[in-house]
Amino acid sequence: QGRALKRVRNILKNPNVALIIDDYSEDWNELAYVLIQGSAHLVDALVDQGEEQRRAEALLREKYPQYEALLEPGCTVIRIAPSNVVSWGLTP
Repeated sequence: QGRALKRVRNILKNPNVALIIDDYSEDWNELAYVLIQGSAHLVDALVDQGEEQRRAEALLREKYPQYEALLEPGCTVIRIAPSNVVSWGLTP
C-alpha cells in the first residue's frame, strides 16, 4: 500500500531527495533551517526480510505514541542517506 503513494513512486523513479526542517518565527532574526540532500531508500518488507523496517516502525511508535493507531504493520518507511547538509540560524 505504501508503494502506491506519489512520494514513493517518485523515489522509485528518482531517489535524489531534499528534506528541509525549518523553525519559523514572525521575527526573522529567529528563523532557522536544516536542509538535507541525499539519496532515498525504501525500507519495507521487501527489503532484508523486513528487519530494518520493523526496527524503524518500532522507533516511530516509541517516539510518537499516536502512531500506534495510525501506522499499519509493515508500512513503508523512507530512509535518507545524506550527501549534503546545510543549516542556517542554528546555534549548537
